[in-house]
Amino acid sequence: MSISTVFLHIGAMKTGTSFLQALLRSNDDALAADGLWFPKPWSAQVTAVCDVMGVKAGQSGAVATPGAWDRLAGRILAHKGHRAVLSMEFLSAFGTPDSAKRVVDSLHTTDVHVVVTVRDAAAVLPAQWQEITQNGLMASWQDYCDALLDDGETGTRRYRAAMRALDIPSMLDAWAPLVPAERLHLVTCPPPSAPKDQLWRRFASVLSIDPAPYTMPESGSNPSIGYTSATLMRRLNGRLRDLSSVDYDPVVKRVLCKRVLAAREGEPPVAMTPEVLNFARGLNARIRAAMERSGGLIVGDLADPTEDEEGYVARIYATRPQVRAMAAKGAEAVAAGRPLCPLCDMPMDPSGHRCPRWN
Repeated sequence: MSISTVFLHIGAMKTGTSFLQALLRSNDDALAADGLWFPKPWSAQVTAVCDVMGVKAGQSGAVATPGAWDRLAGRILAHKGHRAVLSMEFLSAFGTPDSAKRVVDSLHTTDVHVVVTVRDAAAVLPAQWQEITQNGLMASWQDYCDALLDDGETGTRRYRAAMRALDIPSMLDAWAPLVPAERLHLVTCPPPSAPKDQLWRRFASVLSIDPAPYTMPESGSNPSIGYTSATLMRRLNGRLRDLSSVDYDPVVKRVLCKRVLAAREGEPPVAMTPEVLNFARGLNARIRAAMERSGGLIVGDLADPTEDEEGYVARIYATRPQVRAMAAKGAEAVAAGRPLCPLCDMPMDPSGHRCPRWN
């Protein structure tokens, strides 16, 4: 029996895709028991998707190989089994109506299901910036946000890079018309407080399988870096701009970023200003409207960005001379204060001091 059903998990980026891909790669026996096949090596899926999506050199760390998608589609159609599942977020990040149609048409003898994972835009925004600093981006967090908030910057690289993860409405415009509504699955990412396996449980429900026999990945296959490390990387990228991806990825990205910087702890969070949060809220509203308009099957809920103003973070920058001047002013202010009692070390008022040590 050849493959009759194909689940295409198209992303979006920064929605738990690496977690799901690591789980699918490491559970061959459980997948086989459920009649599912996940084509390996996963790198073959990456190069095939880059081929069919027309991803150019420099747009990602992967390299497109001409004919790779046709070869993968041929493997799927010839495979002896019941169902197949593919997962590669470039299907949404670089997908157009034409390239999406080519993918579905190439699997014409199967029932294609499109699976989209969706995450709160307020969480995706900083996660995407931190990720693309590991892929050569030189824009600061402020410049990155300015590009999103300024309509005049829609043609910039940083705007396009951000929207590859955020523009769920355009992704649905490209993919939703190609499959019946009952074969379009919109899986929302649970909040951070949810159990670790909650996203997998939602994804497994789309595949109509029991999630329990599957082993969770021990650690994230695509660990994130903190704000300080991301700032270091975007500055370092300015010095490495002439380095090809062939040299950049194995050393800078996979070793420096994913092993060294990702292991650092205690870095401050990315500052989410009220303007950025408002942008995320507006985008979330458009995403929800697009999800409802698509008619797809929604698994979970899209949580709103926090409304708690106490959650805002302010970051103040100062030069070394400014910091030294501030310290000197502080020392001067302390020295000008009331003298301390030599017995109790408490300040003495000019009108008199009642020292507790005298009792």
